[in-house]
Amino acid sequence: MADINPENIFNQVISSSKYKFVYPPLIERIILGSLKKFKKEKDVIKAVKSKLHQIYGAYTESFSISKFESLIAKILEETNLEQRKTLINELFLQHSSSKERVNLYPDFYSKIFDLMGFTPGSVLDLACGLNGFSVDFLPNDCKTKFTGVEIDSFLVEKTNRYFEKHHSRSKLLQGDIFENVKQNGEISEFDAVFLLKTLPCIEQQEKGISQKLIDNLNCRVIVVSYPAKSLTGKEKGMVSNYTGFQKSLHFSGETVSFLMDNELFFIMKRE
Repeated sequence: MADINPENIFNQVISSSKYKFVYPPLIERIILGSLKKFKKEKDVIKAVKSKLHQIYGAYTESFSISKFESLIAKILEETNLEQRKTLINELFLQHSSSKERVNLYPDFYSKIFDLMGFTPGSVLDLACGLNGFSVDFLPNDCKTKFTGVEIDSFLVEKTNRYFEKHHSRSKLLQGDIFENVKQNGEISEFDAVFLLKTLPCIEQQEKGISQKLIDNLNCRVIVVSYPAKSLTGKEKGMVSNYTGFQKSLHFSGETVSFLMDNELFFIMKRE
């Protein structure tokens, strides 16, 4: 392991077009973890790319930067809300996670806020992907301030351009929520925190980290979701498995669950 240069591995990983936008500290963290398991550089690189594919690459395989740029330009200039929503739905199709939610967005926030029992003044969406663009689907006259955290610098930049033009109170930050949890950083000052299909990804990085994240969230409501089907459309008992996983999390409060299309939701309300 003494002959392995972590910087060289990092440079090889980010030279790939698939991972050039990924938050550098996250890549460095995965490299350090892989160095503890493998002694050959090629094995470390393979392990790092495999982990990045699990938590990021698998969701962006259909991503086209040129198409994305074209849609963003139209979205920024479109002042008609309904026409802008149509363009945003096209954008959602670029990302596997948001693609599965396209049919949900018209009623997405209304249903969640209704089950929460209030309209939050602020929402924090961790590992949000393209979900920042869903702010246009908030209920009419809703003044919720949206803050997101995402590892992809390209998505952060483009989403913030959208916010600056159409939703100036909202913002997207680039960061690694896993590292925040490891440092026991409390996440507060938000009415609600969204963890949409997030927990399975961070559990792949370290077993038990989901519980630590839940414990660190100082908010009134946590909205957790899981995929009901795999990215290839297979059920594989995922609803039963994720329901069991959710029940294994220690939480003091009321939890309401529901299924919307191919996504399983849990509304966790603190006592």
